[in-house]
Amino acid sequence: MHADAQFCAQVLVRDDCFGRVYMDRFHEPARRISADSEKRDVRSAKAISDLGKVRRIASIAACTKCDFTRNAIPDIAADMEQDRPKEGWREKKRRETLQRITDSALSLFAANGYEATTLDAIAGAAGISRRTFFYYFASKEEILAAWQKGLPEAFRAAVLAEPKDRSPLDVVCSAHLKLLANFDTEQAAVIDRILRSNEQLRASNQTKYLQMEQATFEVLCEIWPQAERRRALRVVAMVSVGALRLAIDRWAEEQGQKSLSDYVREAFADLKAELANA
Repeated sequence: MHADAQFCAQVLVRDDCFGRVYMDRFHEPARRISADSEKRDVRSAKAISDLGKVRRIASIAACTKCDFTRNAIPDIAADMEQDRPKEGWREKKRRETLQRITDSALSLFAANGYEATTLDAIAGAAGISRRTFFYYFASKEEILAAWQKGLPEAFRAAVLAEPKDRSPLDVVCSAHLKLLANFDTEQAAVIDRILRSNEQLRASNQTKYLQMEQATFEVLCEIWPQAERRRALRVVAMVSVGALRLAIDRWAEEQGQKSLSDYVREAFADLKAELANA
């Protein structure tokens, strides 16, 4: 891919990871190209044409720069990485700094509590300045949100990879179990405790389930596009996310006595049993 398109690709991927748009830097290549010769203008047109592919990659991969999606389904993540522009030194450094900030913040949240942890403390632990912190995150809450930002898209990829000769509920359950097979449960437990420790965080965490419900409904409609099935597929999306949520709650309340996959498997089995007896 052309170098200018690759530069823009990095910005697009960072937008997916961090939820921001760096418009000044995004337009910098266009300004530089337009100031040069006609040959450079041709290169600019080539770069713009390549952006269609870049945008598709960014929308599919969502957050493969973040550890969750990178580790979610190795085969799918590897396929998405093959389509990405080769990571340069600067992008690698940004990714490593992002991970260092996240790890430092989670450690401080777990040790001192979310509210007691300051941005200065996070920046100091990560070995960066406060100004650099705001280059990556707008707030402490955004650090927690970034960890799970890639979840809906990773789940969508998992559902699409499932065999389609089963019921929608079985497909959804199997996709969740595939994701959880490579899930960092220790880190998830820390984040779950943090999210439950603060009323504002508990409220914002509910958005995760709404996003998962919508993602579930959309991907099921993609597999089974018949209009007459949409109402039933909406119900499947709602009850499956409810089963997932109950499984996570049990896992947290029982302090991980069993694996999260076991709780999810049991929750879906209970749901199917009740539906069969209805």
